[in-house]
Amino acid sequence: MNIVFFPDRPWESFAYRHLADWLASHGAVYAAYPAGGSGGADNVRIISYREAAELTSEECAAFVAHPFAPTVVPIFRYPIVVALHAEAPEGASSRWNEHAKRLKAAAALIITDSERVYTELLFQYEAVLVIGSPRESTDASWPSRDGEALLEAMALCRLGKAIDFVMRRQWDEQLRYYERLSALGDSQELVWYLQSFYRYLLGETDEAAASLQQCYAACLLAAKPDALATRFRFLAAIRLRSGDLEKALDAYGITCTTEEDRARYERLLALYGQGERALAIGELLLHVGDARTARRLLAASGHPDARRQLRSAAVLSGDLRAAIGTYGAAPIEAANWRDFAERELLLGQLALLEGDRRGAMRSFWRAAAHTGSYRDLLELADIDRELARLQASDGVLVS
Repeated sequence: MNIVFFPDRPWESFAYRHLADWLASHGAVYAAYPAGGSGGADNVRIISYREAAELTSEECAAFVAHPFAPTVVPIFRYPIVVALHAEAPEGASSRWNEHAKRLKAAAALIITDSERVYTELLFQYEAVLVIGSPRESTDASWPSRDGEALLEAMALCRLGKAIDFVMRRQWDEQLRYYERLSALGDSQELVWYLQSFYRYLLGETDEAAASLQQCYAACLLAAKPDALATRFRFLAAIRLRSGDLEKALDAYGITCTTEEDRARYERLLALYGQGERALAIGELLLHVGDARTARRLLAASGHPDARRQLRSAAVLSGDLRAAIGTYGAAPIEAANWRDFAERELLLGQLALLEGDRRGAMRSFWRAAAHTGSYRDLLELADIDRELARLQASDGVLVS
């Protein structure tokens, strides 16, 4: 299988170029740039986006770091699309992060080399791996272990199967690492929090709650003023995972110190009192950060509020198909022009993600006819300008 990288910067400074070493034995490795270029490495050939589009799609896997690449190359024809998390470069437009979310939501697999980002992505998307840079690893066995996890996940993705057991193995490995750190004594609150986080994912709710208590105690000792909202609030998610909605609501209520938080808490209590248990759980999970689990619950609810919450959560995570699905299959009545315009914008964004620029423009025009806003119609020119800044060599992004 050919491997095609779509880097966000010149190959010499590309954060994920070490993946090419692991993948080179499985096929030819390419790095695609808008206009091609020189540089690369012995096992990597630099090609243009046009050449990447001409490769036989059935034999390729795309590793995409630049979120605008799919608007030019129809990468979703490839059997596997892997989204590589990359921070927006200096000077990038706000659309960078919007497109990055859409890429992650549509990809079969997401990879990051940052554990901070990893913990955030796991609460948004279904298939995420942390693959650290060998130079930054604190454990000599991690690089080879990460490589094995990547290859296993790719094999499963190619067969259309979930990678749950690969992810769980990573969670367990991360948990054991932080357990060893805490055993050394004088642990920082982050060490305890990450233990709680991974235990939550593994379903070890009692242990997760105990670790979070240790984390909160460390926060108090360090005089962290936002510990209630940033750390203790996670206890609500843990209580929900153990099936105790009342205790989860109590834990969330303790952390509500602003008027906005109190209003959300009162609404959750009202929903619970009205017997809308599923909706209350879904909204509470959104408030405490676990949007991935929340969306699963909201999607199974027939409540009108659940549909609105699901649409909002899907848009925030970039899941265009899920957001479009909340409008239903029936035509939208003319009187509901806002819904029509919003759906047309989503359809245009989906077409753009799939490389169908003509389809995107048609939807953007239809939306503009109702809203009077032409922002999205100008998007293609902005995207092309940002892609033009990317060079394959010379070690810099030029303006």
